[in-house]
Amino acid sequence: MKHSSCQEIIYQGPKSKEKLEKERPSSDEARMKLPHKVSASLAQALEKLDLSTKAEYQKKESQTVMPGTRCKNAGCKTVFQGPETNKEVCTHHPGVPVFHEGYKYWNCCCIRTIDFNAFLDQKGCSTGVHRWVPKQDKKKVACRYDWHQTGENVIVTIYAKNANPKFSSIEANGTVVVNVKQSSVNMVPSKVEVTLRKADKVAWGKLEDPNYKPDPEPIDDSFTETTENQEQNYDIEDDDISDSDEEWAYDTKQNQTQEQKNKEELKKNEDEEIQNLKRKEVEEEMKKCLSKTNETPEECLEQ
Repeated sequence: MKHSSCQEIIYQGPKSKEKLEKERPSSDEARMKLPHKVSASLAQALEKLDLSTKAEYQKKESQTVMPGTRCKNAGCKTVFQGPETNKEVCTHHPGVPVFHEGYKYWNCCCIRTIDFNAFLDQKGCSTGVHRWVPKQDKKKVACRYDWHQTGENVIVTIYAKNANPKFSSIEANGTVVVNVKQSSVNMVPSKVEVTLRKADKVAWGKLEDPNYKPDPEPIDDSFTETTENQEQNYDIEDDDISDSDEEWAYDTKQNQTQEQKNKEELKKNEDEEIQNLKRKEVEEEMKKCLSKTNETPEECLEQ
């Protein structure tokens, strides 16, 4: 539109909704730890939990290893005779047993065999120290969570019982369209509440970013190494395998059926042997429990 003074004036309509939306910041933006507040009840609960954990640890440490106890590392048959046994080198298998198509082997060295006794007698491929107490692996637990929002804040509630502030932290950046400096964390015995201050006072349709891809969980180095060795050994073994004319001559349907029956029989025997081993372990643990305490067999099983 032009005025009489020959000045051009441009009138624009309202911007579309897409243009009004703020661009989401980059996910590579540096993250900041949100300040957290620990309730007095949680501090008391953690103090009691710490005392009980220390007492349990001291109890385990004070327990002497009984002579005749066998090393718990796979492949090691050393029996504890006294303190001098701890000075010996433990030769064991750091990997896990694999049972596939009648073959038995450890994934750390991949020495295959069909005979179960030969598999149990395989010498370890790694050295270390003896372990007289069964290893208790730490387990990850998925916590239930929920969220709601007000005009200014988004509150994320994580139902984690007795969260330890020494080992817990919440980090955030502008990627989630929040004001990090005005956000905070409140920790109580039954849950953790994360209060996120909205950058804009608008309603959130969802909590998760649909474009976010979580980082892969770290894998144990020893497991990665044994897996790589296993794959390399597979390649070598596959290259060395060849079928001669004589082998093809016997590759009939009848022989294939017989071979399948042999594999099924081997697998059946293998399962029975595993069950027998597990049964023997349970019986030994029951005998030890009953000999040391006055508990009933049912109470020993609960332990």
